[in-house]
This record gives sequence, C-alpha cells and structure tokens, in this order.
Amino acid sequence: MNDAALFPIFFIVVAAYFGLKLALIRFVGYVFGNKEVARTFSIDYFVIVAVFGLMLLPVACGRIYMPGVSDLAWTILLLAMGIFVLITLFIKLLQIFYTGISSLFYIFLYLCTSEILPLLVAAKVASIVVNMV
Repeated sequence: MNDAALFPIFFIVVAAYFGLKLALIRFVGYVFGNKEVARTFSIDYFVIVAVFGLMLLPVACGRIYMPGVSDLAWTILLLAMGIFVLITLFIKLLQIFYTGISSLFYIFLYLCTSEILPLLVAAKVASIVVNMV
C-alpha cells in the first residue's frame, strides 16, 4: 500500500480514538452522576486538543520546508509540545474534578478509562494496520 491509501485508514483510526474517548468520558459521568462535570471536561479536552493541532501546523510546515533541520530536533520539539499538552490536560482535570480527597477516585477512574484504555486500543489497531501493510 502506498501512503495515499494509508491516509483514510489512519483518519478512521484517529476518529474512532476520539469517539471512544468522548463515549468513555460521558459513560464515566453517567455512572457516577457527574454528567455536567463530564460534559465540561469533554468540551475543555477537545478545545485543548484542537489548540494542540493548531500548534502542530507550523511544526509540520517546518518539517516539510526546512529539510536541513535534523529529525531529532523535530522529534524533541514534538515531544516537548506533547508533554506540555499532557500537563495542561492534567491541570484542567484537577481543576474540574478535584473537590476533595474522595474525588481522587474519579480522577483515577478517568485516567484509566479515558487516557490509558484508548491508547492501548489505538496502539493495537495501529499495529494491526502496520502488519497488514
């Protein structure tokens, strides 16, 4: 398969990943009776992800139009940006969910269901797709 044929596949995988995250956030909010809090966090989450996508645009353009810069430099820049976004998401998570020591359970549950589980599923799907090619 060429790269043009892989694009729709990865688009579908990414869309499914974010759809799964949204469904899990809403499910956790429904189970624990925090629908409004889950709704607020899901909106904030997708706003932060959208801003991250906009931050990646200059990096992608730079990667394409500045071939003299090493791949290691671009990788370090992307890792730094990703870590910054993860820290921002964690701070937002604490601002929204933390109301006392008992709310740490909700935060732990959220991290397991909405951050770790979709990453594991996405990694498995990506490995299946790569092995098909």
